[in-house]
Amino acid sequence: MRHLILRVILITMTAINPALADSAQDEAAIKTIVESVGSLADTGNFETLEKLYAEEVEVDYTSLAGGAVELKSPQALMSQWASMLPGFDRTRHEISSISVEVIGDKAIATADIVADHYVNDLFW
Repeated sequence: MRHLILRVILITMTAINPALADSAQDEAAIKTIVESVGSLADTGNFETLEKLYAEEVEVDYTSLAGGAVELKSPQALMSQWASMLPGFDRTRHEISSISVEVIGDKAIATADIVADHYVNDLFW
Protein backbone atom coordinates (compact mmCIF):
# COMPACT_ATOMS: atom_id res chain seq x y z
CA MET A 1 0.00 0.00 0.00
CA ARG A 2 1.31 3.41 -0.91
CA HIS A 3 1.19 6.04 1.84
CA LEU A 4 1.46 9.74 1.36
CA ILE A 5 -0.01 12.30 3.70
CA LEU A 6 -0.64 15.66 2.17
CA ARG A 7 -0.20 18.56 4.55
CA VAL A 8 -1.41 21.78 3.10
CA ILE A 9 -2.40 25.16 4.28
CA LEU A 10 -5.54 25.12 2.28
CA ILE A 11 -8.09 27.69 3.07
CA THR A 12 -8.10 31.31 3.96
CA MET A 13 -11.70 32.32 4.43
CA THR A 14 -12.70 35.95 4.62
CA ALA A 15 -16.08 36.51 6.19
CA ILE A 16 -17.45 40.01 5.71
CA ASN A 17 -20.04 40.65 8.38
CA PRO A 18 -20.34 43.81 10.49
CA ALA A 19 -21.78 41.72 13.33
CA LEU A 20 -18.42 39.98 13.81
CA ALA A 21 -16.57 41.49 16.72
CA ASP A 22 -13.29 40.13 18.01
CA SER A 23 -14.92 38.38 20.94
CA ALA A 24 -14.18 34.83 21.99
CA GLN A 25 -17.73 33.83 21.04
CA ASP A 26 -17.33 35.07 17.46
CA GLU A 27 -13.94 33.38 17.17
CA ALA A 28 -15.49 30.11 18.36
CA ALA A 29 -18.30 30.41 15.81
CA ILE A 30 -15.79 30.95 12.98
CA LYS A 31 -13.67 28.00 14.13
CA THR A 32 -16.77 25.79 14.15
CA ILE A 33 -17.48 26.75 10.55
CA VAL A 34 -13.88 25.95 9.54
CA GLU A 35 -14.03 22.61 11.37
CA SER A 36 -17.14 21.65 9.41
CA VAL A 37 -15.41 22.04 6.04
CA GLY A 38 -13.67 18.65 6.24
CA SER A 39 -16.75 16.59 7.06
CA LEU A 40 -18.88 18.42 4.50
CA ALA A 41 -16.26 17.81 1.79
CA ASP A 42 -15.88 14.16 2.81
CA THR A 43 -19.65 13.61 2.53
CA GLY A 44 -19.89 15.46 -0.80
CA ASN A 45 -22.09 18.22 0.57
CA PHE A 46 -20.70 20.88 -1.77
CA GLU A 47 -23.89 22.96 -1.85
CA THR A 48 -23.69 23.59 1.90
CA LEU A 49 -19.93 24.11 1.72
CA GLU A 50 -20.32 26.80 -0.90
CA LYS A 51 -22.56 28.79 1.44
CA LEU A 52 -19.85 28.91 4.13
CA TYR A 53 -17.46 31.01 2.06
CA ALA A 54 -17.26 34.71 1.38
CA GLU A 55 -17.42 36.04 -2.19
CA GLU A 56 -13.70 35.45 -2.67
CA VAL A 57 -11.62 32.58 -1.26
CA GLU A 58 -7.83 32.45 -1.07
CA VAL A 59 -6.73 28.86 -1.75
CA ASP A 60 -3.17 27.79 -1.00
CA TYR A 61 -2.07 24.41 -2.39
CA THR A 62 1.58 25.49 -2.67
CA SER A 63 2.86 22.99 -0.09
CA LEU A 64 1.18 20.24 -2.10
CA ALA A 65 1.96 21.13 -5.69
CA GLY A 66 3.95 24.36 -5.77
CA GLY A 67 2.55 27.14 -7.87
CA ALA A 68 0.88 30.22 -6.47
CA VAL A 69 -1.91 31.04 -4.07
CA GLU A 70 -5.19 31.45 -5.98
CA LEU A 71 -8.26 33.60 -5.46
CA LYS A 72 -11.48 31.78 -6.35
CA SER A 73 -15.18 32.23 -6.01
CA PRO A 74 -16.92 29.69 -3.77
CA GLN A 75 -18.67 28.34 -6.88
CA ALA A 76 -15.36 27.75 -8.67
CA LEU A 77 -13.81 26.07 -5.62
CA MET A 78 -16.79 23.77 -5.10
CA SER A 79 -16.85 22.88 -8.81
CA GLN A 80 -13.18 21.93 -8.54
CA TRP A 81 -13.74 19.82 -5.43
CA ALA A 82 -16.93 18.24 -6.79
CA SER A 83 -15.11 17.16 -9.95
CA MET A 84 -12.22 15.57 -8.01
CA LEU A 85 -13.34 14.19 -4.64
CA PRO A 86 -16.06 11.79 -5.87
CA GLY A 87 -13.30 9.95 -7.78
CA PHE A 88 -12.01 8.51 -4.51
CA ASP A 89 -13.56 5.63 -2.59
CA ARG A 90 -13.16 7.64 0.60
CA THR A 91 -11.60 10.90 1.72
CA ARG A 92 -10.80 12.25 5.16
CA HIS A 93 -9.82 15.83 5.79
CA GLU A 94 -8.40 16.58 9.23
CA ILE A 95 -8.37 20.26 10.09
CA SER A 96 -6.12 21.62 12.83
CA SER A 97 -4.26 24.73 13.94
CA ILE A 98 -7.22 26.96 13.17
CA SER A 99 -6.32 30.61 13.56
CA VAL A 100 -8.83 33.44 13.43
CA GLU A 101 -7.97 37.10 13.07
CA VAL A 102 -10.75 39.66 13.30
CA ILE A 103 -10.01 43.00 11.67
CA GLY A 104 -12.91 45.42 11.93
CA ASP A 105 -15.85 43.86 10.13
CA LYS A 106 -13.76 41.09 8.53
CA ALA A 107 -12.41 37.82 9.84
CA ILE A 108 -9.61 35.78 8.30
CA ALA A 109 -9.36 32.13 9.28
CA THR A 110 -6.49 29.84 8.32
CA ALA A 111 -6.01 26.17 9.05
CA ASP A 112 -3.67 23.26 8.43
CA ILE A 113 -5.31 20.34 6.67
CA VAL A 114 -4.18 16.74 6.31
CA ALA A 115 -6.06 15.20 3.42
CA ASP A 116 -6.27 11.41 3.13
CA HIS A 117 -7.57 9.95 -0.13
CA TYR A 118 -8.32 6.28 -0.80
CA VAL A 119 -8.86 4.30 -4.01
CA ASN A 120 -9.03 0.51 -3.63
CA ASP A 121 -5.86 -0.40 -1.69
CA LEU A 122 -4.09 2.87 -2.50
CA PHE A 123 -3.78 5.72 -0.01
CA TRP A 124 -2.64 9.28 -0.72
